[in-house]
Amino acid sequence: GSTNYLRGRYAEARGYFEAARAVREQTGERAALGQTLNFLGLALNSMGQSDSARIAFDQSLEIAVSQGDSARALTAMSNLHSVLVSSGDFAAAEALAARAIPLARSLNDAASLRTLHHNEGVALAESGRFGEARAELDTALAMADAARDANARALALRELGRLELRIDDPQRARPWLDRARAAADSLGIPYLRASVRNNVALASRLEGDPAGTEAMAREALAIAVGAADSLQVREIAVTLGQLAETRGDARAAQD
Repeated sequence: GSTNYLRGRYAEARGYFEAARAVREQTGERAALGQTLNFLGLALNSMGQSDSARIAFDQSLEIAVSQGDSARALTAMSNLHSVLVSSGDFAAAEALAARAIPLARSLNDAASLRTLHHNEGVALAESGRFGEARAELDTALAMADAARDANARALALRELGRLELRIDDPQRARPWLDRARAAADSLGIPYLRASVRNNVALASRLEGDPAGTEAMAREALAIAVGAADSLQVREIAVTLGQLAETRGDARAAQD
């Protein structure tokens, strides 16, 4: 199951994890069952089945807590928090973060702590609590820099740029996004390269630069299409549609 998951074969991974769960439920191996449920949740979430993933992480967390396994409880909390944020359940995410962040500190788990701060920053930004969001994302960025975690750093830079776009301040967004683009390019991760460029395009649109918007959005689109990333393609299509509407090109906006 884990091999399939790491290779992006999420449906196959789910099948293996479901089979392992059935065996461990039958044998009563609670600790192993909790770990399997956590992996199952990851596979389900990657397949877009966030409700089922949430159930799996909840069950994994319940087992870890019942066994007094703080490390595995934190893993389940962190994964569940990510699902809650991506699902838009920000109140539940904030309540869970209030439990998970102190636990991560007590365990000295810097990676989980950084992830929790990052995701909570995203949730707060989506909720319109921009000052609190900026503080969380600043913390996540500082932790990524301290750990020399290039991927986490690129993600935090992107989110800080997106935060400024949400409050219609492209001038403040652009330095963050320029740094995020350089970081994403050095990593060579297609979805991140496309996502950052799409946000740069949005900054150009807010600045009243339609040519810059189109150029960057089409660059992002080429990367996303090349990587067969349908989610990014849809998001970039929205940006191009908004540009077409601004120009009054109804046919292009519909396309």
